[in-house]
Amino acid sequence: MKTKIKTNIKQRGFTLIEIMIVVVIIGILASVIAPKLFDKPGQARAVKAEHDIKILKSALGFYRLENNHNYPSTADGLEVLVGKHLDKLQQDPWNRDYIYIGSD
Repeated sequence: MKTKIKTNIKQRGFTLIEIMIVVVIIGILASVIAPKLFDKPGQARAVKAEHDIKILKSALGFYRLENNHNYPSTADGLEVLVGKHLDKLQQDPWNRDYIYIGSD
């Protein structure tokens, strides 16, 4: 009867070096990708503010056409646009009021 002797036993699993290399690669990828992902809210706020300003500019243009080519005064502010040109005045994405300074 023949007996088989196992002389070449392979270990299953990963070595510590292999695991460390994978962790380092993941860390490098995260350091490249994370700043781009975390800056998205700031970019979205800026885009919303630009959109809001375009709407205000358009409403001011309509106001000017209806009022003998005159913009509202600083004292009147943007409130004169509410009702006829805007439903309501919105705050900017940072929860502050938009400021209007007329050419008084």
